[in-house]
Amino acid sequence: MPLIKNLQNISIVAVEYFCGNTPADVVFLIDSSNSIWGPDFLRQVNFINDVVDMFQIGENRTRIGLATYSSDVHTEFHLNENFDRPSLHQSLSRVRQRRGFVTNTKLAIWTMRRKMFSERRGARPGVVKVAVVLTDGQSNSVVRTVWEAMKARREGIHMFAIGIGSFINRRELRGIASKPTHDYMFQVSNFQALESIKNILAIKTCVGMYTIRSLNS
Repeated sequence: MPLIKNLQNISIVAVEYFCGNTPADVVFLIDSSNSIWGPDFLRQVNFINDVVDMFQIGENRTRIGLATYSSDVHTEFHLNENFDRPSLHQSLSRVRQRRGFVTNTKLAIWTMRRKMFSERRGARPGVVKVAVVLTDGQSNSVVRTVWEAMKARREGIHMFAIGIGSFINRRELRGIASKPTHDYMFQVSNFQALESIKNILAIKTCVGMYTIRSLNS
């Protein structure tokens, strides 16, 4: 198949091709701070369940890791823990909200960059690295969060940023997301609206993985 340069125009058949033939290491960071109502936290987890269903999960295919963050960061599972879809869904079903009074996004990105994308935890050399950050508000340090995201991008991690609700900081989201921003940054009005972007996020992630790999080959 030819290199896809416009991520907006892509068929589902092509998405299945890209998701099935391009291995990647994908880490999700989800906000669990006190500002998030319990059912809305579960909507984030259900959203991730739906997105990863479009990936071909396997030891030599796509690997998934996930951490929750508020005041602290808790790694729910690493990239080397679930090599099939049933075990991945089982791990996602065990994710619980760990509340905190601040949104420590900078620490979450640092943990993702330094620990979750380490070879010891399942990251693979030469495989595309993708991070998806979900948040419903501004972090406790915008400058440090953007700085951590910049370091992650410099290390080759492709950063998606998803802002939920009316209290997000768009400037911070843009600072987290890779470029071009229109491909890597999303904003939805509430947690129910995550449903409306799950397909396009999966499409952009999968096609982006194929495109990045093609450009680097």
